[in-house]
Amino acid sequence: MSELNKALVKAQGAFPAIDLDRTVKVVKAGKHLYSFDYATLANIKRKTDPSLHENGLCIVHLRDGDDLVSTLLHTSGESLISTMPLRIPKGSTQQEEGSVVTYAKRYNTAGLLGIVADEDDDANVADGNSFKAKPTPPKPTPSKFIAKCKEAVGVLGADGCKAVLKNCGFESSKEVTKQEDKGKVVKALCAAMNDQDNNNEGAK
Repeated sequence: MSELNKALVKAQGAFPAIDLDRTVKVVKAGKHLYSFDYATLANIKRKTDPSLHENGLCIVHLRDGDDLVSTLLHTSGESLISTMPLRIPKGSTQQEEGSVVTYAKRYNTAGLLGIVADEDDDANVADGNSFKAKPTPPKPTPSKFIAKCKEAVGVLGADGCKAVLKNCGFESSKEVTKQEDKGKVVKALCAAMNDQDNNNEGAK
């Protein structure tokens, strides 16, 4: 499987971080037992499919009796297979059965691609547990204003930034709370950094 192996290594190197985008609270007999985060199958596919396709790879899932067979295919004809038993309790509803199948697809996909997709398993319906799932909130990212202030400190220095803020009528960045004032300060910081860059170029 030399061609598949080479393609998979290239694809893995291009995979972005797989964030755990779902939080599950496991409840049994009305009591909250524990919580865990995992990456949904949709999220895994969204993050990995582009790199897989660029390298001539794809994954297909087929049921074979009581097993789910997942195959990583390469355009060379080489393939890698992962099989997982589908432990579906008797009398399960279609939704419960679908939960088990989706879990198996996610588990096989993570194994074939060598990625970490969870903290624990999420086959709670199959285990007879009820659960409440909600998206894991993304980590907050710095605002454009804060990011620009940090960038300006690196270019202008702390004193240079303070001078720009003072020209805009503020003693510190903490005083800049209104959106229109933030825009004004960002514009002034950008102008000061451009002047600094021009001065540096002229000194060469």
